[in-house]
Amino acid sequence: MSRAEYYWRQADICMRLSLLSEDKEVADLLINKALELLSQAETAVVEDQKVTSTAAATPVTAGDAGRDTESGRNPA
Repeated sequence: MSRAEYYWRQADICMRLSLLSEDKEVADLLINKALELLSQAETAVVEDQKVTSTAAATPVTAGDAGRDTESGRNPA
């Protein structure tokens, strides 16, 4: 499950709980938390897209193919 999916799921739970609450203050707090979680989900989606596009845009050259990524040295 991605971070965005987690936040969307938590927001859904908060909204459902707010509908069940008989206390208006508690319901309002849950709705505000749900909106906050939805915002975090959208941020997570944008960040995931940036990571994906950055990884796709980074070319691997023939010289880097056999290189040890931790030390930066060739294994031979």
